Amino acid sequence: MADHLFCDVLLPLFLIIIFSAQNIVTFHFLPFDKSKSGFCLTGLLAGRDKVKLEFKFEHDNNTNDSLSFSLEAVSPVTNKSSFICGLQLGVGCRTNQSVSSTCYCNQTEDTIYVISYYATALLNYSKNIIQINGHAYDQPTFPVIYQNALQRNLTINNKTFDLRKTCYASFPHQTSVKVKFCVEGLHTPMLLLSYNGHNQTVYNEDCISVTYTMARINQNLYLAYEDHCRRRFSRTCYLQVQLPDLDVKVNQTRTDDIVFRLVYT
Repeated sequence: MADHLFCDVLLPLFLIIIFSAQNIVTFHFLPFDKSKSGFCLTGLLAGRDKVKLEFKFEHDNNTNDSLSFSLEAVSPVTNKSSFICGLQLGVGCRTNQSVSSTCYCNQTEDTIYVISYYATALLNYSKNIIQINGHAYDQPTFPVIYQNALQRNLTINNKTFDLRKTCYASFPHQTSVKVKFCVEGLHTPMLLLSYNGHNQTVYNEDCISVTYTMARINQNLYLAYEDHCRRRFSRTCYLQVQLPDLDVKVNQTRTDDIVFRLVYT
């Protein structure tokens, strides 16, 4: 038997990995991704959810040879690999757990074993390629992972407002006001702007922009969003119209009229 076996075709239900010339271990994939989000309809939330991957294989317990298992994640963008976990397996599931604290071995039948990877979801592993013992496979991949930290940004006529504080602005009467509300990091979002009873909504976009005309004295600008990870936010901005000082003009007219009548008399 040759020392190495080359396999160019990825079989849909299992892959063959060579540990040595004497040990050939077949990993049968279970429903590969056992991850389940507590927040998102699909995918996982970074830092909040757990990634759970399982690898099933068959091993003859009559042999005393140890087996090496190494799991890496390969970025599809940079093609760089990151070590995830590794195990040295002896007879049964006796392992050197000092190699990894996130990979675990479990014997389900006499010769059937399952290696599980269970750890907090990290954003940089989203949709990464699985690499086992140096062999990379396009499918399956790590689950889609969405960032937990969001960046919210509101600008009104190019002025940025801190949404952690009270939002207030004033503009001259009949001024055109451009409002832009952006949120980065949402999963399939819905963004809403509401002013003077008119709602504007966008879906699956990071930003929403609307231009209003300041006609009424006081109006509230309402903005909100929600996404498929059950993240919701709303805020009200108070917008005031600066009216011309009509009282000054009226008083001035009356004064001129009084002076005119006195001179005429």
